[in-house]
Amino acid sequence: MQYNLSGSSVGFVLSRNEIAWLRQAYPRLFYNEEAGKIAGYFDLHSSYKNITITDSYDLRIDLVRLDPPFIPQVFEVGNRIRKTSVLYNRPLIDLHQYEDNKLCLIRPDAFLKRFCNAPFILPNFFEIIKAVLYWQAYYERYGVEPWPGEEHGWK
Repeated sequence: MQYNLSGSSVGFVLSRNEIAWLRQAYPRLFYNEEAGKIAGYFDLHSSYKNITITDSYDLRIDLVRLDPPFIPQVFEVGNRIRKTSVLYNRPLIDLHQYEDNKLCLIRPDAFLKRFCNAPFILPNFFEIIKAVLYWQAYYERYGVEPWPGEEHGWK
């Protein structure tokens, strides 16, 4: 993934290898280079403590509008997390989603620590998304957190 400072847009542009990886690993997600977005269904198949969850979330990933410090914005546009918030009478922010449907994926300091000595590549970023969506799907199904939710903000 290349950081783009040219023209009027600032953000990430996927490499050919990342586009190929995306098509193979997540065939229901589609990259629009002109818009700087990935959109579609994020198919989840993940396990934690011998509990496997297979699910999918309707996402939009904005590679142009970045949250500090250079974190692509990810939106859950299918309103599943919002419905879970209502179902369990829990504030939306406790489920790591803002009112505009943007997900709180990782604390900025944790993001910097994770990527400060390694290039920011799409598969690594998708591991963060996968963990967040596993947490969401688990909570939706069982009404409890699989692990304590991440704190918000800088530490």
